[in-house]
Amino acid sequence: AQTHSAVGNDGLLLSGIPLSVTDAGGVTTTGSLVVQVIDDVPTAVADTGSLSEGGVLSVLAADGVLRNDTAGADGWVNTGAVVGVVSGDTATNSAGGVGGRIDGQYGYITLNADGSYTYVSTADAVTADAQDVFTYTVRDADGDLTHSTLTINVANVNLTPAPISNTVNESGLAGGSTAGTGHTVTDTVNLPSEVKAVPVTNGSTQYGTFSIDEDGHYTYTLTKP
Repeated sequence: AQTHSAVGNDGLLLSGIPLSVTDAGGVTTTGSLVVQVIDDVPTAVADTGSLSEGGVLSVLAADGVLRNDTAGADGWVNTGAVVGVVSGDTATNSAGGVGGRIDGQYGYITLNADGSYTYVSTADAVTADAQDVFTYTVRDADGDLTHSTLTINVANVNLTPAPISNTVNESGLAGGSTAGTGHTVTDTVNLPSEVKAVPVTNGSTQYGTFSIDEDGHYTYTLTKP
């Protein structure tokens, strides 16, 4: 008996296996048997994901990069099929980087061994729709490797500032009008979900102070005249 035990081999030729046959009349003929073992390899198919500039894209394993990949007869390696990830379309296998931060052109990705991933887009990184490409490598149970790409489509976010008006009354109004008590006003600026405001605390204006947090909640306090 001979056993195909080569790891990571795409094929194996077993030749010279002794063979003899005897017919009903007792005549025996000998020869040799040639067996070609074809080791299939995994197939990785390109993946895509999309988000807006400054956003976060989190994808579970069920919908991750392994969703459309095929392990073949050997199955995936039981420690996790994804064994390498690098930035860019390198067109080659790689090792390492799995589970850690990999910086791309417009953000960074964390790709896990089970195919799940999180991509964090850098705010204000693009001025038009763009793509961030990563190459990932998978391994089957007997060590065969292959690779494909994960392309993240980053949509540009165009912000057009809209003026906001509100009213506060000073404590003593001219012309015999009623003295005001509304020295402070609070409100919220409507921001896209992937956009944050630049926080300001007790910023000075000509007639008062202004504060805003990253979620757009602001407060204006009239201090004079």
